[in-house]
Amino acid sequence: MLNAPIAITFLSGAAFVILAIVNVGANLWGWLRPARFTKPLLMPLLAVLVTVLILLGNHQGDIDASIWLVYAGLFFGWIGDIALMYESARSFYLGLGAFLVGHLFYFALAVRWVILAGGAPPLAWAFTLVVAAIYTIFAVSFMRVYHRRDSLLATKPVLVYAYSSVIMLMSAAMLLAHLAQPNFGTEAAMWGAALFLISDTTLSKQMFFEHSSLRQGMLMCTYVSGQAMIALGTVFAGL
Repeated sequence: MLNAPIAITFLSGAAFVILAIVNVGANLWGWLRPARFTKPLLMPLLAVLVTVLILLGNHQGDIDASIWLVYAGLFFGWIGDIALMYESARSFYLGLGAFLVGHLFYFALAVRWVILAGGAPPLAWAFTLVVAAIYTIFAVSFMRVYHRRDSLLATKPVLVYAYSSVIMLMSAAMLLAHLAQPNFGTEAAMWGAALFLISDTTLSKQMFFEHSSLRQGMLMCTYVSGQAMIALGTVFAGL
């Protein structure tokens, strides 16, 4: 039989995974009611899973500061999730601002890891800059060429580029953090940040082109997976 800590961890993880699958499936099939019902529950359930893992000692070292940065990122992600459920311009900008702040907390998390490592070697900096430059060229080219004339990119380009730059900065910082502190947790967080880049690209397709249930499902899949990999990666990074 499973002991109590393992059972609690399993139930917490299963609840999050099942809810995430229901949400992604509902978005893929265009079922608005279950998609809207499950969306606000995802980040709180992920925070519960992180808390369970911490309380049951499934981590290494003193990670109090890192976990609070994760909680902050999840909180603002939750605010963004709720805000984007409504269709007013005010809700949209609130959601965008909340996601941006959440990414800044994850950026601070990556910077903390680099500092704890005593910095990153020159080769790691060079590799990170090359990867960031390649993605930036792709993203800017994609957004400049493929967008509707009435899209946010056409009407408020500074806002779009600023938001995209923050995500790029956070993702590059996570890559650098893993190269400076290579372990399972930082690698998971690095790939979580990469999923955010995919999620952001998918979101831009939704915003700049016609809406698609397939892309909405992909958006939620990459977004939820990205959040989970950063949050759980932080627990197991032990930093």
